[in-house]
Amino acid sequence: VYYNETYRSTSLILNADRDFYQAAVSEKELFLSGKQIDESLKEKLIQDYDENVQQTMDRVKEAVENLKENEELYNQYVHKEQNETIKSLYDDFLSNMQSWKASYNIDAHTTAFDGARNDINYMSELLDDYAKDTAKSIQNDIRGRIILILAVMAVVVILLTMLVLVIVRYLKKGILTTSKDLNRIANRDLSIKPSLLQSKDELGILSRSTQDLYQALYEMITQIDTASGNLAQSSTT
Repeated sequence: VYYNETYRSTSLILNADRDFYQAAVSEKELFLSGKQIDESLKEKLIQDYDENVQQTMDRVKEAVENLKENEELYNQYVHKEQNETIKSLYDDFLSNMQSWKASYNIDAHTTAFDGARNDINYMSELLDDYAKDTAKSIQNDIRGRIILILAVMAVVVILLTMLVLVIVRYLKKGILTTSKDLNRIANRDLSIKPSLLQSKDELGILSRSTQDLYQALYEMITQIDTASGNLAQSSTT
C-alpha cells in the first residue's frame, strides 16, 4: 500500500520534474536559435518540447490519480510549510502549466514555469513527509503492540506459575497424606481410617486403593479376632 502511495507516486513526480526541465531547455534552445536554426533541428526541438510537456502532464496526473485512493493523503494531509494538500497543489500546477504554455511575456512565462516546478517539488516534499510520519506511526503502533504482547505474556507466566504452585501443593499434600496412611498400615495401626481424596486423578485412585487395602486388612483381622474368640470359648467348654 505505501509503496503505491508514496514511492511510486514520488518517482512519477520526480520524473515529471525532469521532463518539465527538459521541455524548458528545448524551448530555450529553440528561442535563442532564432531564424538561424536548421529546419530539421527546429522540428526535433519542437518535438522534444511537445513530448516532454506531455510526459510532464501525464506523469503528474498518474501520480495524483494514484493518490486519490487515499482520502486523507489527497484531501487532508498538508505541506508543512505551504499548508496545501495534494489536491490544491495539483490544481495550482495545472493553472501554472496553462499560464506557462499560453504566455508570451518573458516575465509571466518565467513566473509560471517557476510556479509549476515549485508545485511539483512541494508535492514531492509532501509525499516524503507523509512517508516519514506514516513510518513513525507504524513504529509506534508496533512498539505498542510489542508492549501489549509482553504484558500479556507476563500475565500468562504469572498465572501459569500460580497454577503450577497450586498443582505442586495439591500433589505434595495428597502424596504425604497417602504416604502417612500407608505407613500406619505397615506398622499395623488400623485405629484410624485412611483419608479419602475426592478426585478422579491418579492420587484419588491411589487413595481409594489405600482405603480398600485398609478395609480388607481390617475385615481380615476382625475375622481372625472373632475366630480366635470362638476357639477360646469352645476350648473352655
